Amino acid sequence: MTNRTLIALAGALVIFSALALVGQQRQQPAETGDTLFLPGLQDELDAVERLELVGAGEEVIATLERGRTGWSVSERDGYPANLQKIRHTLLSLAEARILEAKTATPEWHDRLGVEAIESQSAGGVAVTLIGSDVPVEVIVGDAVAGRGEGSSKRKAQRAAAQDAMGNLGLL
Repeated sequence: MTNRTLIALAGALVIFSALALVGQQRQQPAETGDTLFLPGLQDELDAVERLELVGAGEEVIATLERGRTGWSVSERDGYPANLQKIRHTLLSLAEARILEAKTATPEWHDRLGVEAIESQSAGGVAVTLIGSDVPVEVIVGDAVAGRGEGSSKRKAQRAAAQDAMGNLGLL
């Protein structure tokens, strides 16, 4: 190998390395780590009066209501609900941070388990909080591989799905 060939190869390596770095920086998600998935919810948790969980085909899984004596399950004739699980779920939603932006293409939502709940084959669970000033209707989908307690989530009224930290204790 001649010096001229070696210099040309080294120059090409430097150029391709620089292009790879620039390309990698452009692929970083716009919202990550420090962005709350549901900003403002933390301050509204005490106002939540009802928590609805709905599965595939819009089948109601549970409706939890806050009463004078605590939380109860409407579908079980007011049977007392597990306060620790409800608290964990509400705090997980309020503290969830966006890890990575995902697809806004509805045809791909089934891959993450966040497709529309109206579908009989929906893989996620719709979580709706009623009573606070912050509207919350989230579809919680599949767990995020290799990310600990994260799962794919999508605000029901939006097309874009995101991976967010926070394992919901009721689901």
